[in-house]
Amino acid sequence: TEIYTLSLHDALPIYNNRCLETSDELGSNTKRAMLERFRSFLTFCKDNGWLETNYAKKISAVSSDVAPKYGFTLDEYENIVKTLENWQDECKRTGEYESVRQMAYCLVLRYTGQRISDVSMLGPDNLSEDANGKWSISLTQIKTGSFVKIPIPAKLAQRLQALPLRGELKERFVLKMKRRTITYGTKF
Repeated sequence: TEIYTLSLHDALPIYNNRCLETSDELGSNTKRAMLERFRSFLTFCKDNGWLETNYAKKISAVSSDVAPKYGFTLDEYENIVKTLENWQDECKRTGEYESVRQMAYCLVLRYTGQRISDVSMLGPDNLSEDANGKWSISLTQIKTGSFVKIPIPAKLAQRLQALPLRGELKERFVLKMKRRTITYGTKF
């Protein structure tokens, strides 16, 4: 068998962080994914005796240019709560059903840290109280399929219990996806 020499320029369709076909600069995630594919390919070549060294393993990972994410400051949070408390519906009414529902929705997002899609599917069946009077929300995450049980303040539980139902089904709602099936309650 012959040993071949393969350079990065021969294998990857990039040069100086630019795509050869379009001359556009590549994003950091694209560069990272391409480098990983290249490393895997060269590992395969080395394992089969076609290469002596996988030089792609010596290349450092591409640094991310994504800005870090920060939570709201206390002032920003207070401003959000104040805005939700004074929420006006299309008829300029405040304190009505819609504003109460919006406030509860945002508080559940805040206290659980769950995705919008998961919080949108919550119903009374997801709320539970243990023997010590501690409240929690239990759910199966849509994206990961993981079951989580998250403690919440009693005030939030009371707020959620005071909400009127938006809908009720005769049978439990079943969400079927390619990799998992999630069964919800009958009340939303």
